[in-house]
Amino acid sequence: MGIDIDWSGRDTHEKGIDRKTGRPVVEVSPTYYRPTEVDFLLGDPTKAKEILGWQTKIGFEELVEEMMASDLDEAKREELVRFNGFVTHMRIDERSS
Repeated sequence: MGIDIDWSGRDTHEKGIDRKTGRPVVEVSPTYYRPTEVDFLLGDPTKAKEILGWQTKIGFEELVEEMMASDLDEAKREELVRFNGFVTHMRIDERSS
């Protein structure tokens, strides 16, 4: 995304600050904690490959790029809608502000 991030804080107080603007771009939010967090998650596609003949079509890096592009598109649409005076869906962490 072309953003240089400085990380500060630890654990639940960690933030990623945009070096250029000084604004936080990443923060920890307890809103998104899982009720029961697990220490280690591991998926194994072996059965899907062997039994179903399934194969990946894209690599991890491309998957992350697609996810980021989708999130950015959604944010741009939401900003445009708000700019034109319409109400959009609010995320849980925005309701209290």
